[in-house]
Amino acid sequence: MRIIHTGDLHLDTISEISSGSKAISSGSSSAQRWRTFQRLISYTNDWAADLLLVSGDLFHRQPNLRQLREVNGLFADLVHTQVVIIAGNHDFLSPGSPMADYPWCDHITLLPTDPDSRIAFPELNTVVHGFSYSSFQTEKPFPDEVSAPQDDQYHILMLHGGDALHLPLNFSVLEHSGFDYIALGHIHKPRIFPGRQMAYCGSPEPLDHTETGNHGFMQLDLTPNRTQLSFVPFSHTRYIPLSLQVTPEDTLFSLRKALFSRISKGSHGDLYSVTFTGTRLPEISICSEAFSDLPQIYEILDDTAPWYDFCTLLNQHRSDLVGQYIRSFLPSGSSEEELDEVHRQALYIGLQALLDTAGN
Repeated sequence: MRIIHTGDLHLDTISEISSGSKAISSGSSSAQRWRTFQRLISYTNDWAADLLLVSGDLFHRQPNLRQLREVNGLFADLVHTQVVIIAGNHDFLSPGSPMADYPWCDHITLLPTDPDSRIAFPELNTVVHGFSYSSFQTEKPFPDEVSAPQDDQYHILMLHGGDALHLPLNFSVLEHSGFDYIALGHIHKPRIFPGRQMAYCGSPEPLDHTETGNHGFMQLDLTPNRTQLSFVPFSHTRYIPLSLQVTPEDTLFSLRKALFSRISKGSHGDLYSVTFTGTRLPEISICSEAFSDLPQIYEILDDTAPWYDFCTLLNQHRSDLVGQYIRSFLPSGSSEEELDEVHRQALYIGLQALLDTAGN
C-alpha cells in the first residue's frame, strides 16, 4: 500500500495565487504554498498513492467557503487516492465552522473531534484512526494506553501536536503502541523516528526564515513484511544559513564574487542568510546595500572584525593621540586577542574615529 503523509500546509488567502512575487523574511508566500499543494496532488497521482494523509493545519486559520471549494477541487483531481484529513490547532473545528459541515468529495474524509474517530478502507485492508482539534490548544496529553487493535488489518494513527500546549505526546509509548504507522503533524521540520513507523512530515514549505533546511513530505510503502519510509524534499523555497570567511586581502568585489559563486550552486527558490566572519580592512563596510542586487539573499550579518596593523600604526603615531589611544589598550608586548569583547570593540571604534579625524 502506498501512502503520502503531509500536513502543516497552512493554506491561506488565494487572492495572489497567480502572483510571481517572492517572500523574503516572512516565509514562503501564500501563493507559493497553494502552488506547492497543487504540485503535491499531481505527485500523488503520478505515484498512484492509495492514501493521502493530511495531519492537521491544512489551513492557516479556519477556512472560508471559497478556500474549501478550491481545496476540494484540487483533491477532486486525484484518480486513485483516498484522502484522510484531521484539523489541527490552526484550522480546528469550532461549532458551526464551514470546514466541519463542508460536502467533501466522496474520496475525502475529515475525521471529527471524537478521540475514537476512525475510517475503514476494506479495499485496502486498512483502518485510519485519529481526531481533529476542537480548539486552538489542547493541553491534555494523548492517552498512553491507546494501542492498535490486534487483527489482520493495517492500523494507522494520525495525530497533531507534541508540545506542552498542543496534545503532549509520549513518543516512547507511541513507538510500542502497535500501529503500523503514526502520521504526526504540528512540528514543521521533518523527523523520522527509530523503527521508521512514526514520523513528522514537516511542512511542505517553510513558513518563516527560522525553518531552515529541506521541507517536503513522507512517502510510505507499507507491506506485510516491511515499512519502507522516506522523506521527499519538495519545497520551492529553502532558507539556508551561509557563512563566508573574510580576510584583510578581500575587497567588496571579491566578496560579492565569492558569494555569487556559492549561491549559484543552489536551487532557484533558495534564500540565504549570509554571515560574514573573519577580519576585514577597516574601510570595507559589509552591509545589505552592498549585495542588494542579489535577490536570493534575504539577510546579511556582519560578524567580522576590522584588521589593523598595530605595529605600523604605533610607529607612525608614536607621539600623537592615536598612539596614546592604542597603548592605553595594548601596553607593550600585549595583543588585541587578550582583550575581552567590550574592550576590543572600544579599541576598534575609538581608533577608527581618531584615524578618520586625522585623515588616515
